[in-house]
Amino acid sequence: MTDGENKQQKREITYQIGWKKGKMEVGANGKKAAVPESSIELSSRLEGVQRFFMRSAYRSTPAPSAKVLFVLLGALPIVSFLMTWVLVFGLGE
Repeated sequence: MTDGENKQQKREITYQIGWKKGKMEVGANGKKAAVPESSIELSSRLEGVQRFFMRSAYRSTPAPSAKVLFVLLGALPIVSFLMTWVLVFGLGE
């Protein structure tokens, strides 16, 4: 092998720093390109989580009609007063 052939071969270097693993490729031009393995695994997990949220969390919910909302708005002060009265009565005993 001559020096010209050695320079054109790509070398792959595997490294580990703590829990983080990765591979470095040293190309013909001498520049390094690092691709951590943990980031590839993490991105695939995040895609699954993202798909789950897109299917469940961001689904549009049906809104109640205006008549139901009006009745609930009128009943809210009455229910709040009764619940407060029950709590005060319970503390008084």
